[in-house]
Amino acid sequence: FSVNTLFPNNPFLSTLVPVSDGLCHVAVTVSVFLTIAITVERSYAVCSPFTYQTRVVERGHWWILSSYIMPVMLIAIMLNIPKLLNLAKMDFVKNIFRHQRGNYIKFGIISQLFHPLSTTCLLPIIVLCFLNYRIFIGSKRTISTSTNNDISMAKIMMTIVTVFILLSIPKVILALFEVSTIPD
Repeated sequence: FSVNTLFPNNPFLSTLVPVSDGLCHVAVTVSVFLTIAITVERSYAVCSPFTYQTRVVERGHWWILSSYIMPVMLIAIMLNIPKLLNLAKMDFVKNIFRHQRGNYIKFGIISQLFHPLSTTCLLPIIVLCFLNYRIFIGSKRTISTSTNNDISMAKIMMTIVTVFILLSIPKVILALFEVSTIPD
């Protein structure tokens, strides 16, 4: 079932669907990477509070924020280039792989294994578990010097990451199933 089924002769919608689908893939990647970036920053703040405060004073919040957002956006777009090319169904992509259909399918399988399976499912879960363990251990050490605001922020971030991990489990299962059912 697709938009083209409902509106078969609408050129605007037939153009909009691949664009919105591609933007959706980029947005999911950005959200996963920003969740990791927030956890990295929080881990840094909890495990090295003096170094963290010095960095905030020297560079400022906006510089730190942009040092996370810009690379995340760039990497998310770069990782989704194969998906975007596939969704765009551009003539030059078809011409490149016209005589090498087997290579095109192998490239699709490899890119599916690498991204999104490993980059937005498996590796983020491992990194988030490790960083949250560090945050948990670090917050136990600094609990006497922490303010209520710091403790509340740590609880909120732990909750966000826990929800992310729980909601990613079905995504990991489906991605593994999808990759395992690809014919040779």
